[in-house]
Amino acid sequence: MFGKLFLLFITVPLIEMALLMYVSRFIGIGGTLLLIVVTGAVGATLARSQGIGVLHKLQNSVNSGVRPTDAMIEAVLVLIGGIVLLTPGILTDIMGFSLMVPAVRSSIGHFLTHRIAAHIQKNVRAGFASTTTTWESVRSYPPPPTSSDRDRKSGDDDIIDV
Repeated sequence: MFGKLFLLFITVPLIEMALLMYVSRFIGIGGTLLLIVVTGAVGATLARSQGIGVLHKLQNSVNSGVRPTDAMIEAVLVLIGGIVLLTPGILTDIMGFSLMVPAVRSSIGHFLTHRIAAHIQKNVRAGFASTTTTWESVRSYPPPPTSSDRDRKSGDDDIIDV
């Protein structure tokens, strides 16, 4: 996992720099810098408006007594999209703007929900299997102290006067 993240943090900035240099050939350095600033500002504004909409959706689901899992996942996706939009780059802007589209965000949210549920089910099954095999080791631990043991251990000799 660490290796994949390390590779991601190395390759994405390199690709972004190459794309920005390529775009600067056509629109110039000033145009490229303006593009970075404009997409950052538009992205921040869009993330704010979409975030407020998702927060209203989250409040409505909580007020109606429904589990807000979809709204929470959408809120996290809007947050990720906003952060990605603030980072300079073309690929990250495309990803960030796509996370601001409710239909795209909803489909990614459903995909993530199913992946997380499958992962949890797999781990729960594996956890139950491991607890049944190690049950004997758990039962071999000493039993918890009884009330008579606690009464016998608590006495005046435990108090130290200074």
